[in-house]
Amino acid sequence: MNRVVWDMNYPGPDTFPGLILRYASPDAGPTAPPGMYPVRLTVGASSATGRLEIRRDPRVPGVTDADLQQQFRLAIQIRDQVSEANQMVARIRRIRDEIGDRQKSGSLPGADDVLQKLTAIEESIYQVKNRSARDTLNYPIKLNNQLAVLQADVDTGDYPPTDQDKVVFAELTAALAKLRQEFSGVLGSELKSLNEVLAARGIPPVTGL
Repeated sequence: MNRVVWDMNYPGPDTFPGLILRYASPDAGPTAPPGMYPVRLTVGASSATGRLEIRRDPRVPGVTDADLQQQFRLAIQIRDQVSEANQMVARIRRIRDEIGDRQKSGSLPGADDVLQKLTAIEESIYQVKNRSARDTLNYPIKLNNQLAVLQADVDTGDYPPTDQDKVVFAELTAALAKLRQEFSGVLGSELKSLNEVLAARGIPPVTGL
């Protein structure tokens, strides 16, 4: 009756409503590597602590704890990149909603330019045509899906990351960095100008926060 089961996975990346990926679970977290882990049980005002140990599978020859630590570190790095990509999409959608709300009070010069540039960034990160799992077969996957698949690949099996994993991760990280720069540019230029128009009309700024 009083039993807690840990699947030995770390928390997955941040997601957003309606996220659909191909060959990857949107919220899958990396597998915990071998080591000691603290455990705390709290009941009312009382608590007790302990430790549990995760050991590598002894049936897999030629693999060390250090190998699995390498695997985990890369999987965590990829997860964090997936989170950043998804956070960008989520914020773009909040900005879009806020602009739509502000447009109810009248036309906004520059709003369409902001929306057009943000949409281009969003569509580079996520396949916005996905409405069901079947759609992932009809439309190409985008950057967040590529990262999520890479995380799943790195986290599969008991072995260190391959050289190919590292090369692909570097390429996808560079692509995300470019989109991050573009996003920051829109926030600091076009959106800033739009907010100046809103301020002149006594309307709250658009932030997406």
